[in-house]
Amino acid sequence: MKWHLKHEKHGDQPWAVQDEALNRAAGKSHYGWFLQQGLGKTPITINDYYEEYLNDRVDVLVVLAPQSFKADWPLAPNEWGLENMVGGTWPYNPLPLKVAYPVVYSMNYE
Repeated sequence: MKWHLKHEKHGDQPWAVQDEALNRAAGKSHYGWFLQQGLGKTPITINDYYEEYLNDRVDVLVVLAPQSFKADWPLAPNEWGLENMVGGTWPYNPLPLKVAYPVVYSMNYE
């Protein structure tokens, strides 16, 4: 899978652990990444979603997160170099469906 992200600090290549997770997930739907904290689940998820979006397989990325992380998700794509991706959170923004641009939308599961 192509790596679409470019981070000011972390660069434009996946870390070895991220590369391995992407390789193991290749061709599998509903695949979960069970990585420890700090190993890059957020950029892997954003990159995977963006690839699927570019290939017209998905429209919106919905992330269920703890309250403490919910506000971070809409900011993450811009941090990773995807300025064209729009973010929102429940209940502050309506859930956009069938949009003409990539969207990451976060909700609290607690």
